[in-house]
Amino acid sequence: MLEVKQGQVWEIYSPLATNWSRAKVVEVVNGRVRLRYQLVPDQVTCDASEMTRHPEKYRLVSDA
Repeated sequence: MLEVKQGQVWEIYSPLATNWSRAKVVEVVNGRVRLRYQLVPDQVTCDASEMTRHPEKYRLVSDA
């Protein structure tokens, strides 16, 4: 089973921009994941279970 861990790199799909953006997991607390985008100075917080259940929105690029 896939587990979200600090240090992993994920791609997050943006339907608005119709592309994938890479983000690094900087923190996992109580099932909530904070990711920092690699190319823009922005962050996003999401649910770890959502990341592992929705491959159309999230995909693991490299493990920690």
